[in-house]
Amino acid sequence: MKWNVKQLDGLLKQNAANVPPFVCIYGEDAGLAKDYAQKVAEHLCDDLNDPFRVDRFRVEDVVENPQSLLEATQTVSLMGGSKLVYLQGVSKDLPANEKATVTQAILDVLEHINEGVHFVFAASGFDPKIALIKHIEKNNNAIGVRCYQDSNQSIKQLLQNKLRDEGKQMQPDAMAFLLNNLGNDRAVTMAEIEKLMIYTTGQDTITLQDCLDCLSAAPSVNAFKLCDAIGMRQKEMVELYLHHLREEGQDANMILAMVIRHVRRLIQAREMNNQGMAMDRAMMSLKPPVFFGKAEFERQVRDYPVKRLQTALQRLLALQHQSRAGGVAPDLVVERGIMALAF
Repeated sequence: MKWNVKQLDGLLKQNAANVPPFVCIYGEDAGLAKDYAQKVAEHLCDDLNDPFRVDRFRVEDVVENPQSLLEATQTVSLMGGSKLVYLQGVSKDLPANEKATVTQAILDVLEHINEGVHFVFAASGFDPKIALIKHIEKNNNAIGVRCYQDSNQSIKQLLQNKLRDEGKQMQPDAMAFLLNNLGNDRAVTMAEIEKLMIYTTGQDTITLQDCLDCLSAAPSVNAFKLCDAIGMRQKEMVELYLHHLREEGQDANMILAMVIRHVRRLIQAREMNNQGMAMDRAMMSLKPPVFFGKAEFERQVRDYPVKRLQTALQRLLALQHQSRAGGVAPDLVVERGIMALAF
């Protein structure tokens, strides 16, 4: 069935038993699609780390074993009640062979969805013309919810809701500035709003100067994307984000400092997890906590042992010393070092 976001918002206010067995959130706004998929998953199960009620899959898991997704949906919860199968990482940017494998695995689930099981996933960047989406929206046991990119109206509503939750007000010129300067990707918008709320802790009113100070001083979002690309060994994306950062005029040492900070956070989360702390709690214990890109961050934490992360950190610190020593242009030193870094 074809649904819109308003219908989904209404569903999330109802009993979880009313959620259809198969839920796909897709659309141009990757951040919003992922956010809604997470909301649906949490609505169905308040503890996504419960191994008796939840099976979580990444795209890599399905590519490695395509049958595993269907097998998970054919078994019920050992503790009774509904079981959740939650797939993360589906994107239009996947390599063609991986996308074909994952698509077929999802279609198999759609055809054989089992009673007592919910299957939820976000398909970032997918549009209604894609065959998978057409199949989903024609199935009476499934819903496909399209997320459009944010408009000024939706961003304003988002800001007003956040201000109400935080007990703050915003001056009209500050609101106008944000509406003109925030992008149309929900994940990026939420990250910027969250930074602004943290920056104005203790203030009742947010001014235009607060927005100028906070948003202009904030690192480029491409720096955060670069860190994730390095951690997930996506060398083509590393090269792309380095190119974007060069065009933005970002300082090479600032970029390197962001990467070093990212690796240190991975080490902290991994050490807490090794000591028995649940991964979600470990990520929220970091300063600042991991609010966005949780799936990507968790994947990096799980992929590398502490010793390997510490080795990477030492190499980055040596690179930082070299870039500051002079003799060779810092931009060249940093870019070569980052491209050569293999976690």
